[in-house]
Amino acid sequence: LTACPWVNINGGVSGANCTRNALTAIKLIKRWEITQAVLILIFSTTSLILGGAYMACFAVFPQKMWRYPLSLAFWIYVCDFFVSLQFIIASSLRLQYHNPESNQSWLIASEPEVLCSFPPDSGEHHPGCFCSGGVMSFMLQAGVSGSIAFFCAMTHNEYRSIRNPFTKPRSRLPLYHLICW
Repeated sequence: LTACPWVNINGGVSGANCTRNALTAIKLIKRWEITQAVLILIFSTTSLILGGAYMACFAVFPQKMWRYPLSLAFWIYVCDFFVSLQFIIASSLRLQYHNPESNQSWLIASEPEVLCSFPPDSGEHHPGCFCSGGVMSFMLQAGVSGSIAFFCAMTHNEYRSIRNPFTKPRSRLPLYHLICW
């Protein structure tokens, strides 16, 4: 039982005393997932819009915004853009998902391959199947890692500028990009 990567809550078993409890659990899980997906969609869309507006400032005011070290901040927001986009895709796929069998059973799995085969013989698969290709994971990891790396580069630039005020800070820019990317 410990090697099983999934659990199926089945509320359609006739004659079982736990049918009502299983149906209640399925409704609670669905309500929790939908609430979570709506909140994630709201916050990630807000983050995407505000980050996009900040990046648009670089196109509108290039003389002021592209000055060093703000150019490093631009790349932080580009990386955050991918994180927000990943959350928007995941939450909108969950909100669009409708399983015709979901009122009778609910599958909880730790492996996306199990979700992709449930429900059997139906044309619609769980939104967790979308994650199995690795694109969403790559977007999340590259976004988070890149954002942190560029923030560390800005922090290091601040430290080196205070420590050695006679070196041009912009001379470190190619090294920062090499390390961060």
